[in-house]
Amino acid sequence: EARQALDQGLRLSEGVPMTWADRLDLGQTQVMLAHDLGHYAEARDLLDSVLSQTTRPIQRLPLLRMLANAEWGLGHLTETQAAAEAALALAPPERPGWNGLLARQARARALAMAGATEQALAEAAAVVQGLRELGNADEALEVLRARRVMGEVQARAGAWPDALALLQQVARQQALAQGAQALELA
Repeated sequence: EARQALDQGLRLSEGVPMTWADRLDLGQTQVMLAHDLGHYAEARDLLDSVLSQTTRPIQRLPLLRMLANAEWGLGHLTETQAAAEAALALAPPERPGWNGLLARQARARALAMAGATEQALAEAAAVVQGLRELGNADEALEVLRARRVMGEVQARAGAWPDALALLQQVARQQALAQGAQALELA
């Protein structure tokens, strides 16, 4: 339903004077919906199009981070690594911020895909710590997702008991967090 509404809005906005920033926001929303629905190739293609028109680093960083995630979803190791590294090159190393940390998370997934388990776990742990330093609680959904990535890395490496324990803990906390979110929105 959200996808149909966005598609209709995009069709209606064709030919309408709109700032580049507004068009970029619409494009990012379109990419996120495609990604969330598992349409990784569509998300990648949309991102390639937007990136070809975007030169400002502050705009390219989140787009490259999302591209890394789309490529990961497609199982493309080299492309995931390249997009994550390109995004990280735009993030200030001393304060990578939200998008820098999530690009680092994409790099952790690529490292896991390449079989570099220890490096992947170190990256994922750094993401969790960085999100905490940004003020996110352990129960925040982004922290839980980052911890889930750690469990995925462990599972990919064959550390089944550790992965299962972590993923079950994350699932319980995520269910509680989503329940609390539903109460908050009521």
